[in-house]
Amino acid sequence: TELPDDLDTAGSRLHELVALAERERSGFLDWLSSIIGARPRDLAGAEALTNYSQTGLDGVLAVLDKNAGRLTIDPRRRAERERISQELTESTGRVTGLDAERALLERDVDAAVYDAYGLSAAQQARVASEYQ
Repeated sequence: TELPDDLDTAGSRLHELVALAERERSGFLDWLSSIIGARPRDLAGAEALTNYSQTGLDGVLAVLDKNAGRLTIDPRRRAERERISQELTESTGRVTGLDAERALLERDVDAAVYDAYGLSAAQQARVASEYQ
């Protein structure tokens, strides 16, 4: 079965969206590293920092507070918290937007593939359940 050409375009866009989201995450973590004077992955609670868009501001600030002695800034200072809050909020917004676009496109691609292969609703449900 040959799939429509627009799936090739969709695949390229999916790849681009993943790369853009990863670049945004990496850029935020590089920025954070530059202001705190430490690599986030070297701190206690590193996973919460690298997953900052899910962790949220309070979680990120809690990790930074816990590691305050290892940082070149005092993350408990209001000015620092506000600066981190602004950057984190903006970055999370960009990542969330890219992830939402990716999820919609993945859903459209799945539907096109199901249609191209003539899968019944039961078959589609079975395939979907194996990838959740």
